[in-house]
Amino acid sequence: MSASSAFSKRLISELRDLTKNPEVQSYFQYENSGNDEKLNRFCIFGYILPRTDPYKYGSYKVRIIVPSEFPFKTPDVQLLTYVYHPAVNDDVSKPYFCTACDCSKWMPSFHISRLIKHFVNVIDQPEADKTYCMMNSKAKELFDQNRAEYEEKALAMVKKYSCPRPNQSTTSLKFAAKQMIRKELHFDLKKFSQLPLSTSLKQYLYSPLDTS
Repeated sequence: MSASSAFSKRLISELRDLTKNPEVQSYFQYENSGNDEKLNRFCIFGYILPRTDPYKYGSYKVRIIVPSEFPFKTPDVQLLTYVYHPAVNDDVSKPYFCTACDCSKWMPSFHISRLIKHFVNVIDQPEADKTYCMMNSKAKELFDQNRAEYEEKALAMVKKYSCPRPNQSTTSLKFAAKQMIRKELHFDLKKFSQLPLSTSLKQYLYSPLDTS
């Protein structure tokens, strides 16, 4: 079998895994793929789907550049949507997550979905700084010193920059904001009553923490 036919066969297997595997679909939404003429590489586009607060309220577009030496060389996962996180550099226009460091070792037997899952796990766990390359030390410092303020800032960035999740409605972001406010005020109803808010908004904050 020629190198090109082996590469094509492996790509077909990878795309099947990304589009048909229910477990993979729980953390990655495939969009499209094809040869990029500018890069002269095969690229896969999709959205990662983190599972923890506050990142689970959005999705984040990625481009996976598959090298011609694949699977013997690691695919490059490029983040196209800004995420406020210690593992992502603090540049809204050019967010960067390092997949070349020793934290994400690659073997030819691995599927691309394994690399994506590693990326999602990193986003889900800012505290696990041994599993990723530090790209935003100020974000990590804030996470360590004031978790509530970190989550508030991260949620604001999710609302501003993230893409909608599959079947997501705007109510999930409203719920996240409500949860964050109540947590910050320690569920103290007296503090709620002192906020300069409309009566309807105060009633919403008073209401039980369902997902509406």
